[in-house]
Parts: sequence; structure tokens; C-alpha cells
Amino acid sequence: MEKILIPTYNKGGYKIKIIEINSKTNPINLKITGKVFDATNGKILSNAQLVIGCFKIQNSSQGEYTFKTNNLKNDFFYIEAIFTGYKTIQTDFIDLTNKNEIQIDFYLAEDDRPFINCEDKTQAF
Repeated sequence: MEKILIPTYNKGGYKIKIIEINSKTNPINLKITGKVFDATNGKILSNAQLVIGCFKIQNSSQGEYTFKTNNLKNDFFYIEAIFTGYKTIQTDFIDLTNKNEIQIDFYLAEDDRPFINCEDKTQAF
């Protein structure tokens, strides 16, 4: 099953794939995995920050991340991917019911707004 890019409001997007589904009982553990890429050239973005509810994790130098949690019945969540110089994107709410593993790959677009240097505060406007 090929994953389709789900566009977001700021030129980026994400692909989601349900890897395992347990249809008889709600699984106890849920594993969320994926990678973060540049939307234009497909290169891996390492050390991006992913926000999952109250948790913040960082992906590896290979662009990969893994998050494990207890899966609660009728639970929904979204993930936000953040990388300096790129536009932040977030998924729609995802239903966790009866899922064991979900793969979400993020495709971030470069931020074309000027970057403000906040370190040099001596310059007057």
C-alpha cells in the first residue's frame, strides 16, 4: 500500500501508514515511527523536533524517530514537526483505536520569511 501525501496549510505535508491493526481488542502499546524530509528535494532533516501531546522528542541524524506509549481506547492525537528554517506542520487528529503501530513521515517546506537574528540587540531600527 503506497502512502499518499496529505497536504497541510503551509506547503508541507505528511504520509501516514497503519502498520498493524488489532481488530479484536484495543492494543496495550502503540508505537509511532517515521522520518522527517525536506519537501522540495526529499533530503532527510536530522534533529527535527516532534511534539506529541505534552511530549517533545528529537529525530536522529538519519531523520528517524520512534515514540512508544500506552494506547487508550477512543484516543485521538496529532503530531507537530518543527525544524529551524522550515515551516512547522501538524497532522490532523488521528484515531488510535485498535492500532499497534503507525508510521508518519513528514515533508517540511522551507520557510521563505526572513530569519531575524535576536542575538545582536545593539542595532537600532
